[in-house]
Amino acid sequence: MKKTILSPKNKKSFFLCLIFAGALQIAVAIASVNNALLFRQPSDIMVIDGVTPLLQKLTIETTVYFDSTYFNSTNVGHPLYDEDWVGAGALGQKTLWVSTNSLETYLFSKDTGNREKANSNSDGNFLLNIPISLNEWHNITYVADSVFERYFLDGILVSERQSSLINIPTTTTFCGIGVGWVGYIGSFKLSSEAKYTNSFIPNYDQFSNDPSTLMLYNFSGDNTSSIVFDESGHNRTGHLGAASSRSSNNPTKPLFVYIPKIADEDAY
Repeated sequence: MKKTILSPKNKKSFFLCLIFAGALQIAVAIASVNNALLFRQPSDIMVIDGVTPLLQKLTIETTVYFDSTYFNSTNVGHPLYDEDWVGAGALGQKTLWVSTNSLETYLFSKDTGNREKANSNSDGNFLLNIPISLNEWHNITYVADSVFERYFLDGILVSERQSSLINIPTTTTFCGIGVGWVGYIGSFKLSSEAKYTNSFIPNYDQFSNDPSTLMLYNFSGDNTSSIVFDESGHNRTGHLGAASSRSSNNPTKPLFVYIPKIADEDAY
């Protein structure tokens, strides 16, 4: 048998190829770390610990992805984020709906049998009919302060209206993500500041913590766990498939998955 002997130059090229191939494998492995939570069916739910009272200022920011498999009519009328609370003789709710044709929020309190709006709109909800395309990531941001409510789609200010929020000491009776909602969520963040008043460069990657963050989830876990850690430091742990007052009779677990995201500016 003829033995092949590599010249020093060829040896160097050979080993460089091995190093490159190894680096490529590592890069692919790193890039494939789970970065989203998939809600496949209305019974999928993430129940959240802790209290987040209705505030004078707040920002809800999330990244979502819809495709033809995991988006259908079950999304309509079901919130991506939902929080119910009681306190000081009042009941209340803070919710965010996201579908492929609309955005909607409710921020209100209900006292002594009469609904007291948390904003100046006649029925308390802020509805915007707007198309949201399939098969790509979108940044959805809702901002409210004591003067305005605003929606941003992919960093673009798409609607605003006058508003006057109230602040009631509360105890949360339910807080959750994916309450009957179907689709992919890449990150979710709730803040106690009105972060944006004009269009901004959107973040599609993992969100980062800051002093105003009340809850933060980037969904990089694996499917051996039923826990999603709150990266805000406030210990509002998410429990996948947990029973609650808003769960279905047989709640199911959303799945950690990986979907490539758009390259963007540094996370904020």
